[in-house]
Amino acid sequence: MEDFQDAFNPTSQYEQGYLYYKYLTQQIEYRIKCKELEKLTKSQN
Repeated sequence: MEDFQDAFNPTSQYEQGYLYYKYLTQQIEYRIKCKELEKLTKSQN
C-alpha cells in the first residue's frame, strides 16, 4: 500500500519532474554545443 501512496506523493512527483526536465535541458545544451562546434570547424576549413 505504501507504493501506491508514493505514486501520489507530490514531493516524489516533483523530484521526478525536475530530474526529467534537467535531463532534457542537458540534451538540448549538448546538441547546441555540437552545432556550434560544427560551425567552428566549417569556418576554419
